[in-house]
Amino acid sequence: MLAIVVTLGGGYKFLLRDRFDNQGGDVTSGRTDTWRQVWVDWKHAGWAEKAFGDARTSRAVVTRINDGNPVEGPRRQLNTDNAAVGAFRRGGVFGAASFILGLALLLWHAVRRRPDGSLPPAWYTIGALAVVPTIATEDWVIGGTNGAIWLLLAAGEAWTLLQRRSDSPADEATPAPAPAVS
Repeated sequence: MLAIVVTLGGGYKFLLRDRFDNQGGDVTSGRTDTWRQVWVDWKHAGWAEKAFGDARTSRAVVTRINDGNPVEGPRRQLNTDNAAVGAFRRGGVFGAASFILGLALLLWHAVRRRPDGSLPPAWYTIGALAVVPTIATEDWVIGGTNGAIWLLLAAGEAWTLLQRRSDSPADEATPAPAPAVS
């Protein structure tokens, strides 16, 4: 299958191609310029946008001059290609703080022992730890094609909580007290 994809795709160069053809040899394919533009836009925003994020578009897209299109335009609407930067762009300071808190909770739930002493299911731990490296290259916070991992992890946590609730001793019927003997 890989041979077919490489052959039909014109060789392996399409895998390493710079998306914006900036002749600079940027190994991030323009991502750092996009992240820098997010910071510049944030510094020039009003207090509400700094606190709560950019609400001009539903995707909080980034526009910049060096996006690969001719200087006269039109400008491309770029996503942030980074989950943390995307949370900051869409949610401002509160969005970035929520992202960090959510990531910490995700990892804590993935590795901690449960109150009954058991570990979380292995698939949940592997899935939660596997999303961490992708933060740098994917903006999967709000879903899209990359948001399926969040649905799986949320379902896994819900399953764990529901299973814990059904296993709790409070659900078992308590025996009737024995009559007192005098």
